[in-house]
Amino acid sequence: MRPDGSGLRRLTDFHDPTTNAFLGSYSPDGRWIVFRLEANDLFGLYRMHPDGSHWQPILPLSPLRPSLIDWGARPDHH
Repeated sequence: MRPDGSGLRRLTDFHDPTTNAFLGSYSPDGRWIVFRLEANDLFGLYRMHPDGSHWQPILPLSPLRPSLIDWGARPDHH
């Protein structure tokens, strides 16, 4: 989405009602978005580029339900 609110585009779009993605946060360098994927009562922690490409599992689908999805503070480089 652009700063003026135009150009809204979904990064995930599931046609199966048992599959959802829940946004966590951006990585400190802005290159990744971390999110929780829920599918058929299984849960995973994934990352993707801000354009919705290059999905990569951090924790693959399992019964473990990740919460508090956050990259943490940005490192301070002096």
